[in-house]
Amino acid sequence: MDASTVDLSGGWSRIWEVLGPEVQGLLLLLLAIGVLIAVYATVKFLFDNRRRGGGDVRGLTVLLLIAALLAAPAALIPLLLVIADILIAILLAALSLAGVTA
Repeated sequence: MDASTVDLSGGWSRIWEVLGPEVQGLLLLLLAIGVLIAVYATVKFLFDNRRRGGGDVRGLTVLLLIAALLAAPAALIPLLLVIADILIAILLAALSLAGVTA
């Protein structure tokens, strides 16, 4: 296995292509809802912080976690897979330069 054969994000894309455009529309909707929740949580925190001298950090954290979970299939998981692709490719290239074979 060499560094050019690593493609985790491509597999994720193929899974969603097979599921069809209906599911892709659902992913887009979940992403949009996640972004709206994140914007709402941030604006609410800033407004509360200004008005009362301290925002609710726990509420902000919970809402941002919910937003991240909603956005995960469309944005976060592909991003993490691309990062994993890069790290695995670097590791395999380093092992190849060190003379280690699988």
